[in-house]
Amino acid sequence: MEELRFTGAFDSTVFEIDEYFIESLNVFSSEDRRDILSDILYSLEYLPKDNGWNQITGGVVRNDTPVFYAFEYVNEDDENPLLIDVVRINSDDYLDLILENNTIEYYEKSTQK
Repeated sequence: MEELRFTGAFDSTVFEIDEYFIESLNVFSSEDRRDILSDILYSLEYLPKDNGWNQITGGVVRNDTPVFYAFEYVNEDDENPLLIDVVRINSDDYLDLILENNTIEYYEKSTQK
């Protein structure tokens, strides 16, 4: 059976979302889902491109109890970014991603320099 993909646009960025990504979001509360999607979609223009390879980047929803997450995506030249999966991670895993300079915040700040 062929997997479904959905195409959308956020600001001027066109992207695709795999059906599995949407299913994976269901483990988060509706408020966290909204914030996670907003963070990820906003970051698409900053994320590195690596042709032919899936990548994983981390993010955090800052509220009373922070929600740490990692998402898998493909971002290739001349192609729409494809969001594949999103999972909840613990703070230690997120700190590892910070040390690897592999978070949404890192990519956003590095492009603003």
